Amino acid sequence: VLHNLPIDIQPPANPDTEVAPHSAGMWTFEISPNKATRAAGAAQVGISYEWTDDKQVAHRDVKFGPLTLTAAARPAVTELATFAVNSTLQSVSEQRPGVIHLVLSNISKHPLTLDEVSTYGPVSVDPTGSTGSAPNPASVQPDTPFLTFSIPGRQGTIDLTAMGTTTFAFGDSIDPGETLVIPVYVTAASRIAPGSFQLVFRAYMSWDTGDPAFEGSATLLATHDLSAGVLGESELYKLIGVPSLLFLPGFLIVLTWRFLWNVGLRLDKSQAEFVLQLKDASFYLLAVTLSGLAALVYPLITKHDYLTTYGYADLSLLWIGSIGVAAVLYLIVYFIKRAYERAKLGPKITIKDTPMQVLDKLDPLQLGVLRDPVKVTLHGKEYTGFLMEETGGQLAQNTNYLVAPRVVVKMKTTTDAAEVQKITDWKACIDSQQNLDGDAKEVAEAVKEASDANLAEVKWITEAGWLNKPFYLGSDKIRMEGGDSQLVEVKL
Repeated sequence: VLHNLPIDIQPPANPDTEVAPHSAGMWTFEISPNKATRAAGAAQVGISYEWTDDKQVAHRDVKFGPLTLTAAARPAVTELATFAVNSTLQSVSEQRPGVIHLVLSNISKHPLTLDEVSTYGPVSVDPTGSTGSAPNPASVQPDTPFLTFSIPGRQGTIDLTAMGTTTFAFGDSIDPGETLVIPVYVTAASRIAPGSFQLVFRAYMSWDTGDPAFEGSATLLATHDLSAGVLGESELYKLIGVPSLLFLPGFLIVLTWRFLWNVGLRLDKSQAEFVLQLKDASFYLLAVTLSGLAALVYPLITKHDYLTTYGYADLSLLWIGSIGVAAVLYLIVYFIKRAYERAKLGPKITIKDTPMQVLDKLDPLQLGVLRDPVKVTLHGKEYTGFLMEETGGQLAQNTNYLVAPRVVVKMKTTTDAAEVQKITDWKACIDSQQNLDGDAKEVAEAVKEASDANLAEVKWITEAGWLNKPFYLGSDKIRMEGGDSQLVEVKL
């Protein structure tokens, strides 16, 4: 027998048989198919025979004929079992997992064995592979699965080289007409690329009934569409009107600045409203630019790029970090600007200052208590006062100057020896410092101590011919008297 088929053909054990004239011979061949391969074809069967003719001459010959083999028909997989997903689960997140039920039914007349179940889900992919250069299909390697699958009582094995396949071993027998329901629990990873995915489930089953025609294995597939996201992300975007995570940091930074401005911490007091109107072109320009900077800085701090995958922790860190950084930067600029403005203006004496406030500002302004006396014209009358600015002995034309009256420190009358001594010391201190070398700070401190001890009353002079409070007056209404005079007068 000549053939190249995956079968074994055993010729008859005793093929020598004499065939009478005008009769037929029969031989039995034993054919054994290979279970692993089912094939059809033809084998050539050769018969060697000999005979003697009428003249008693012996002859020998060989004849070949085809032996056609046909593979026994196997039932289609759809005639053996059905495999489907039964679930209303539409989305999952790390904090909110879900369950999908796989339903496998034996619709054949023979027992089936469920050998294993495999799940195929989305994974993050490194498109550069190990080379670090751009995309080479041969170098694309899967990274971390976006979804994790578990089946109660079954040990799963993840194969990242097969794009995150998780395989669960079973070995369960399913009798004819029986249905096996398999719960598969699905959870999103801590970091994912949110989106919609198609899950693929594979059931590998086999059967062996002793009949070679009904032995083998088959694979059934079922799919289910599922979306995976980060808890609260979509609701957050709708709340503040951000299209995606890419623009979130910049939006939060600008909105924080706008909030601080509107609650009163304005960098420009003349502007009641924030300089950028919500979501106009300038607003978007600044927000998108800041978002780009955040995308560059975030990986340097966390060692992770949220533009590839991210989770609830990344979203929370971006939210808190963006608002915190925005508030700190804004407040730094705000207080620096205020400090600069105060330094520029200095502790300026104003017409609303009290006598004590004027004395407190003399030393910071480097003004002494020995001041230039002047005569001023106010409401048609002439009054005496002191220039509260350094002029160098000459007034500039068309310039306003601050002129203040004398400060009177009226000491309290007391018989208490201790209080009398204090009053004496304060007066001595004040009088001793009202000269060209005097210290305005010591005068202010002595007056304040006396006032705080309720042993002195500090007020503007009330005598006729004196101003009764500070005034800003033009240089045309001021006449220098010459010399210096004491700003503070102590009365016992």
